Amino acid sequence: MALNKEGAIDQTKEREIKKSPLDLFIEVSGAPDSIKNEVRNTFKDLTLPTNAFEAGNALRMFLIDNGWQYDSRSFCLQDMLKEKKGNCLGLTMLVGAVLKDRGLSAQYEVITGIHDAYHRAEKIYFERLMNGDEFDYDHPTLPAKQAEHPMLYFLPLEHPVPILDGRPFETTNLEDRESDPGWKPEGEKTVSAIYEDVASNVLIDRAKVRSRDNVAEAETLCRAGMELSPDNREGMYMLWLLNTVLNKKEQSDEALQQYASTKGDDSRFLFNMYGITGNTKYLEKTLEKYPAHLHAFMEKFVRLETDKREAKFNFSVAAWCASNSKTVGLDDFYSTYREQLEQFYGKEGLKKYAGIK
Repeated sequence: MALNKEGAIDQTKEREIKKSPLDLFIEVSGAPDSIKNEVRNTFKDLTLPTNAFEAGNALRMFLIDNGWQYDSRSFCLQDMLKEKKGNCLGLTMLVGAVLKDRGLSAQYEVITGIHDAYHRAEKIYFERLMNGDEFDYDHPTLPAKQAEHPMLYFLPLEHPVPILDGRPFETTNLEDRESDPGWKPEGEKTVSAIYEDVASNVLIDRAKVRSRDNVAEAETLCRAGMELSPDNREGMYMLWLLNTVLNKKEQSDEALQQYASTKGDDSRFLFNMYGITGNTKYLEKTLEKYPAHLHAFMEKFVRLETDKREAKFNFSVAAWCASNSKTVGLDDFYSTYREQLEQFYGKEGLKKYAGIK
């Protein structure tokens, strides 16, 4: 289904003719149709080779030369053009759209729980924290602000990758012209996808942002994403979550049944199933897959830990992880775990670290 200008599903429009990737990127971003000309003007001086992989690299060089940067928060087309920034989702969408607009094709994969250099660095840092190398066990400290350049994850991300002429094409390195983009990270789970599947994640990520202040609109965006890609597992989970908040039991039960039926074995699926069911077997399996999964770690080693001294140390470990995470963020961490912050550091801790008087 299409979206109207207010971002809701337009029930009057049937997609009889498959949209081009550029038109679809415009639609799922909630951008005006006129932005198509802006996209073409932006890249009008770009000459592309006839080989898709070489064309993708020429586009990457063009972005680097014109000051584009990686930004984990930017995935809607209009924002990317304005700020010259994009994350892995937005950049994958852009590469696919521009190449197809020039007559070249791409395939796609989505990797969940990526194991790259940052994941390896994260593992080392987490082990240092757990070994007490960063602060004293009996006097655990807390970070007062986000690290200046947070690069680690501490959560299992979904990472889309274009496949160009049979070769993976990593879109996110917009700093080093000499780097080879012909690679992809390993991960816990990898699935093949088409452009519509990747595009549905733009709608679902917009739904996540919108859910902070309007759950009903977020649910509408999420349903639109599922119309585009009915097998989108993240969309199933979000529909369960949003409809649960909206007290729509029939819809939430349906989404839960769909989600559970996928029977994933990656840490993202396992922890979501723990959140849904409360069954600790899912929590244990999550931590077997991903010991540094921040929310799973907080659940088992802080919330469910009966030794207060141990729990306080583990809370500090998690806080330092959040301060170095580009996906969680320290402010969100302190807000989410306000109860534990007050439990271990009192009202003074709430005031000092979370700005709560």
